[in-house]
Amino acid sequence: MTGPSPPRAAWPAAAWTRSPVVVGVAVLLLGLSAVVLRPEGSGVAAWWPAAGVAVAAAACTSGRRRGAVLLAVGAGGLAANLLGGRPVALALAFTVANVAEAALAARLLAADGRPELRTLPQLGRLLGAAGAGALVAGAGVGAGVALLSAGDPWSAGTAAAAAHGAAVVVLVPAVMRLPDRPAPPRRWEVAALWTLVVAGTALVFLPGQAMPLGFLVVAALAGTGLRLGVRAASAQLVVVGVVVGVLSALGGGPFAAAGRLHGPAVTGTLEQLYLGSCAVVVLALALSVAQREAALVQLARLRRFDLAVLEAVNAGVLACDAEGNVLVRNRVHRRATGVDRTVDDPDGHLLATGIRVTQDGVALPPGRTPMQRALAGEVLTDESMRIEPASGPASDVVAMARPIHDHDGSLLGAVVAFTDVTAERAVQARLRESLAFREAVLAVSPDTLFLFDPRNRETLWLSPSSTGSPEDSPTDLVALGGEPCQERVHPEDVARLVAADESARALADGAVLKLRLRIRDGRGRYRWVSRRVTPFDRDDAGEVTALLGVARDITENVELEERLASAALHDPLTGLPNRRLLSDRLETALHRASRTGSEVPVLFCDLDGFKVVNDTAGHAVGDAVLQATAARLTTVLRPQDTVARVGGDEFVAVLDPALRAVDPVHAHVEVRRQARSVARRVVAALAEPFVVDGTSHVVTVSIGIAFAEAGTELEQALHDADRAMYQAKLLGKGRHEELDDASGQA
Repeated sequence: MTGPSPPRAAWPAAAWTRSPVVVGVAVLLLGLSAVVLRPEGSGVAAWWPAAGVAVAAAACTSGRRRGAVLLAVGAGGLAANLLGGRPVALALAFTVANVAEAALAARLLAADGRPELRTLPQLGRLLGAAGAGALVAGAGVGAGVALLSAGDPWSAGTAAAAAHGAAVVVLVPAVMRLPDRPAPPRRWEVAALWTLVVAGTALVFLPGQAMPLGFLVVAALAGTGLRLGVRAASAQLVVVGVVVGVLSALGGGPFAAAGRLHGPAVTGTLEQLYLGSCAVVVLALALSVAQREAALVQLARLRRFDLAVLEAVNAGVLACDAEGNVLVRNRVHRRATGVDRTVDDPDGHLLATGIRVTQDGVALPPGRTPMQRALAGEVLTDESMRIEPASGPASDVVAMARPIHDHDGSLLGAVVAFTDVTAERAVQARLRESLAFREAVLAVSPDTLFLFDPRNRETLWLSPSSTGSPEDSPTDLVALGGEPCQERVHPEDVARLVAADESARALADGAVLKLRLRIRDGRGRYRWVSRRVTPFDRDDAGEVTALLGVARDITENVELEERLASAALHDPLTGLPNRRLLSDRLETALHRASRTGSEVPVLFCDLDGFKVVNDTAGHAVGDAVLQATAARLTTVLRPQDTVARVGGDEFVAVLDPALRAVDPVHAHVEVRRQARSVARRVVAALAEPFVVDGTSHVVTVSIGIAFAEAGTELEQALHDADRAMYQAKLLGKGRHEELDDASGQA
């Protein structure tokens, strides 16, 4: 809504009020014309237009300018009275009364700014100001006549009051802010009404015409007030006042005739009462019409604004009156229903056709639609339904509906509003599908997913447990963290788990921290678990507050790795270390022995008679004999010693002196003595027959002993021990021989 705007014609017309000289001249000329046109035999003018000009000029100014205007009003009025033949004293009295009237009326009219005439209350203010000014003028004129002349003060005062009051009411509106018409009238209408008013006034007040036909002028002015507005009506009042004043002074019209019967003062009084009455009636009528038109314009503007708002909102709106006639159907509603207009149904209601509304897949009967329920008095909220137009896509909506009541409780109609949630429902459906897919993936996944708080060492979220109880699942225990996890972690892995959680708090986004540890399951067995974590959330300071992790049971993988590693380092038939592992063990033993300068005994063992067993009894029996041989060798040797199979029936033992009780002072002698002792026990152990499938097989062993020193390669040590072993075979088998250090001979 916008405030009133200044009219286009009134303000420029009031520019003359700012010049005291112009005001003074106008008062002078209008005062002289009033004196000249006063009824014959009357000492007071029939109307005093100078009063209207004085009040208008004073009301349109303020401060010092108003004072200057009042001085000009006084000067012009005094000159007019003197030139009109009034005595100086009486002219001064009348002038003082005129100035007082202008000052009082202007103050009342411009109490809150520039005078306006837009509403009936403002018309009342104009009439009040005119009346107050007229009383002051009448009192001043009456007092002057009583004190300074022999005339009738009452008649003079009343005649002056009427003349001044009518002049103010007729002339002042021309300089006030007046309402504009919403649309300018047509030219022929303006011309017709002006012709009717001017011609009608002239005919009614022509000299020689004495019939009381003044109502014809009122009727013509009323037409102007209805069709042309306040501005045209105020202008016509001025014209009517001039015509009535001039023609009445010439003896025309009913007022001059009445004056000839009842005295000259009656003519002026009736003339002013007539002009004042015309002004009140016409201005009141014109203002009422103007206010009504302004209200209709504002109402139309508000209506357009409301409709524009309804068109702009992203919700469907449908409103109807108490009889069900549709009054509002906005853009969203039309789009959802596919209805751009309304049609009459057999009952005379304006209803949309071809629309199917369902709830939970069931079509709603006509009497149970939200609109009908609201008209029946129900208030609906969050009603989910589906709109299925005859053409176009269906829409899922959430609707509300309520009746609309007047202030007295009577039903005015109902309104339905809905929000289109089709897109949201589609998103929800996709989300449900995604969640179902996720749950299915988690159900078949061997992994446990979790969110972990590394600061408080607690699990924030854990995927569903495959066992039903996290305490029975090692992977779930890893995800749970904290005390439940540490109580079941292998003691050797607890420190690594705590350190990993601390390190995870410093991970960069996208970085992954991997950890393998052992967890005791519900049956007391340790299971290998792989855990991988990456930052998922941080606080304002950038510190990790949540880790996204994946835990998987990798026991089978670890066991497979161990089996593969063992197969790579052990003989598949006997399970003893192979040549590769033997080399590593010898290297380790030599490294330890180098610290004390000790030798490392290497025993090369070759079975005697094994080929006969293998050829006569078969390879299966031979394999059984080899496995039994490995078992006897393992029994004879200490756990810290190493015995390996390096060929078909060839075995090598490495005795690590660092792992045996050896006197450092006699280390060299003690090591050799222990090596010979072991060799004798091996010979004795293998001398016992091997029984395979109930058959006894005799196999002996020939052993060569070499003593390796730091820096000796495995092949060199084996070569030396092999030479000593052949010497043992040459000397009769089933015995051991040593390689001589000095000669290199056994």
